[in-house]
Amino acid sequence: METYLPRWALPGAAPSPVYEPDDEPAGYEEEPLASQTQPGTPSPQAAAVVVREALAPLAEAKPRRTQAEPEPIPTAGQKPARKHSFVLAYWRLSPELVVLDSRSAAHALPTEQLLGNISMALGLGGAPGSPDLLRWPPAQASVLPRDVLEDREAGRNMVQAFLAAQHERQPITTVLLMGATAAQQVLAAEDLPAPDDRAGLLALLGKSLALQLDEQGPPQRAIVVPSLSAMLKRPALKASCWQAIKGLRQGS
Repeated sequence: METYLPRWALPGAAPSPVYEPDDEPAGYEEEPLASQTQPGTPSPQAAAVVVREALAPLAEAKPRRTQAEPEPIPTAGQKPARKHSFVLAYWRLSPELVVLDSRSAAHALPTEQLLGNISMALGLGGAPGSPDLLRWPPAQASVLPRDVLEDREAGRNMVQAFLAAQHERQPITTVLLMGATAAQQVLAAEDLPAPDDRAGLLALLGKSLALQLDEQGPPQRAIVVPSLSAMLKRPALKASCWQAIKGLRQGS
């Protein structure tokens, strides 16, 4: 049955009769009103307080960035943060002599061939073979906290622990540090200039410095020379490299 009610009463119209159903539909149960609470049931006001208290920590917590989200864009005049990363190539040219070369992924140069020529000139044989690569961040970077990955000392500790392990396996007397990156990761902090001090880094070339690979034994010698890629791009650097290492020649 459909009932139509006027929006307003017409002038002089008789009042409409009030509809009163004879009975309720079968199975009908009247739902309690909001103000009609059962014993033990919290009022709507109390329930709202509980919900607000439960959601308060979520509202105050800062949203966590996911891996897919982009890095924040630096504001005007702010330089983007540089991620600390490097690659070093490691060779053992003789039982006592090891080489750490600063690698540049952007240049595909025949560095192994040049090192083979240097090895031949030192009387140590020809091609040194494929190097071991020391990378930072390491392959397991996904399990390391971000602050560790950006810590320069963490990368230095990795390289120095690797050299200490190689020295323990077979004693090393001389480490040839080729390029600024190799020097920065191996030399003692007091022997290093600031990372952005280019003049100070260039002043290290050709120098022989003391290096301690273990706590008890005698110190080792570290010689700083240009990297293999730098010598390939600027052949004039080969002369300064040879001047620094010619004393390592066998039989000299």
